[in-house]
Amino acid sequence: MSAHTPGPWQVFPGLLSGYQQEVSIRFESKEERLEAATIRANARLIAAAPEMYEQLVEWAAIDCDQHPYPPCQEADCLSCSARALIAEIEDKS
Repeated sequence: MSAHTPGPWQVFPGLLSGYQQEVSIRFESKEERLEAATIRANARLIAAAPEMYEQLVEWAAIDCDQHPYPPCQEADCLSCSARALIAEIEDKS
């Protein structure tokens, strides 16, 4: 199990200056202050997001009847779930 902060997370655009843009990511935590290990785990998760998105897109491109996992029943189908998650990501960007 990962040590990152469980979701949901919210993204808020920040300042744009030169070639850098700040983005705030907010989440609720029961802890007053996060441990350094949790902060590093959060950073690794964010850094991996572009590659995870690419993998998600590849999985979503597989027809429901062509993957070896549970047959398509939408909620259980990994391809359908990947497409739904991509739609959610793209609608919020």
